[in-house]
Amino acid sequence: MFNLGGHFYSIKDGKIWAQNEGRYNEYFGEFKPYYIDIVTNKRSTEDKIFSNIEFRGDMFNEDNKLLQDCPFNHIKVSNEFQEGSEDL
Repeated sequence: MFNLGGHFYSIKDGKIWAQNEGRYNEYFGEFKPYYIDIVTNKRSTEDKIFSNIEFRGDMFNEDNKLLQDCPFNHIKVSNEFQEGSEDL
């Protein structure tokens, strides 16, 4: 990995890749799906009930146009005793 002219580059398999360029979630020419894990443990001995989930974020297309669609298509919530999931 190296900086050159204010840009960040990596070398993999004999090819040079510009980082933070190109399509979102594409790394070294390969699409990588994404997910977010949220871990909460404040007062770990007490039970907790979450009645809602809020997510804020911006999502852009390849032309850097802001999209209004939800960036997720599935949600899964679990702990050591139970699990639930839902397609969005």
